[in-house]
Amino acid sequence: MVKHRIVLAIVILLLCTITQWVSANDKCSTESLLSLLPKNNEIKNWIMKESPHFFFAHNLWKYINGAAPRYLKYDFRCVVTVEYTNLTTSSLTILVDIYDMGLLDNAFGMFAAERSPNYHFIDIGAEAYAEMPVLNFFKDRYYVKLTAYTLDKSVQKSLIRFAQVIESNIKGEARLPAPVYLFPEKDLIPHSQRFFLRDFLNIKGLNNWFTAEYRVNRKQMTLFLHPCKQNIPAVEMKNIDAILLKHGWLRSGQFSYTAHKANKVLVIKPGKSYIYGGMTAKTNEPLLRKKLKNLQQIILKIH
Repeated sequence: MVKHRIVLAIVILLLCTITQWVSANDKCSTESLLSLLPKNNEIKNWIMKESPHFFFAHNLWKYINGAAPRYLKYDFRCVVTVEYTNLTTSSLTILVDIYDMGLLDNAFGMFAAERSPNYHFIDIGAEAYAEMPVLNFFKDRYYVKLTAYTLDKSVQKSLIRFAQVIESNIKGEARLPAPVYLFPEKDLIPHSQRFFLRDFLNIKGLNNWFTAEYRVNRKQMTLFLHPCKQNIPAVEMKNIDAILLKHGWLRSGQFSYTAHKANKVLVIKPGKSYIYGGMTAKTNEPLLRKKLKNLQQIILKIH
């Protein structure tokens, strides 16, 4: 009986500790998110329709349902959501969602996953686009989504004003993750860079990969960068090789692979502090390798 009581006491202590830790983190996150919201009438004639609501990793599905797994894949922490209504035109409403993604890389990754290079980009935060009735941007660890419930262009100025106020409330530098700046500028498709925190190429175990899309002589290709935070690149390359072979990729040469039943070639090489590479159609491999030399030169310059 004594042993059972000791075990029970330990379990209760652990549960209390975990509960306090979660509550403390939720409180910290909610307080920081509340401080980012525009105050009533800070934007003239716009006030909160009701009190802000919060959702966390365990109940995000209640808010965005099927989209929740995508956010959780980027280590989503908390979102504050609130509607603002216009005092002069009550039919005008703007929904504000501010997602705390925990880290800059994650906020960029989630933002980039939902944007297209074809959108109309504007100068707010680290990167932003306005596609009526939506204005989305990210800065630091926050991903901000603004939605107007009308296509009326009269509300577009209000959307921009909301974005400006929230952006000014977010402390920190408006910048992209450092690896994004390493991709060569020539032939780059603007606003095509992405970040995959997990399951790059839909393969479990390939984590923390940055990508950028290129068009060379009308040929499409993708370049990769993987920061080696723990292992040295040569050791990390062995892990990547094993993962690729396990998931059906076939070695076609040193550091090169071909997809089973697909006309694709994948080239991945160890560099200094980074694994770098690219993917394209097999017929475009010479162009890909030439572009990878440019990326390699840039990586060498930072050391």
